[in-house]
Amino acid sequence: MQDNSQEGAYNRADAYEPQAISPSALLAVAGDQHRYQKRTLLFFFLQRAVVGIVMSSIGYLFYSPKFYCYDADNHATECTQIQACDNAHGYFTVKERTSLVTMFNLYCERHMYDEYAKAFVFVFSGTIIILMSYLSDLYGRKLLHLIMIVCLVFGSVLALTRYYFLIVFGMAVNFLAMEAFITGKKGYTNETVGGQRSRRFN
Repeated sequence: MQDNSQEGAYNRADAYEPQAISPSALLAVAGDQHRYQKRTLLFFFLQRAVVGIVMSSIGYLFYSPKFYCYDADNHATECTQIQACDNAHGYFTVKERTSLVTMFNLYCERHMYDEYAKAFVFVFSGTIIILMSYLSDLYGRKLLHLIMIVCLVFGSVLALTRYYFLIVFGMAVNFLAMEAFITGKKGYTNETVGGQRSRRFN
């Protein structure tokens, strides 16, 4: 009896033949290059592009020139901005790159405008992103990303002007676009990946 059962098992194993897997059936389970995959790839690309644009503007916002103070013998040595502004013998600056500070001479008695610009950029972008996150829950992530694309273009155009307030506002809008892209992309991906929309998202 034992030999017969083993022989039957071998016969059943020999009778089972693997079937070829249809590519269409495999794609139906694993997902194919429909709108979800393309849109997710686009979101990743846009996020990197936005982050790159904003990161390149950080130096423009934070860079300050080097200060050199004169002594009584008219010799110059490197000093801090506070020392330069209080130096009775005068000072000069060395500008290695263009920034908001060097463009509008935001040091000494005008130093407060530099602090105002930094505070406005972060407070504005951090406040508006809360509102945009709430609106994205109401009207969808797609609308949020379309608005942020417009904001990025608008902010970049403003940042290219020669007016202090327009430049600061444009940089704040760009920071807002970066935060919204990162937040929205993660939320969109988490909500769709693994679900039915991950295969054929319209």
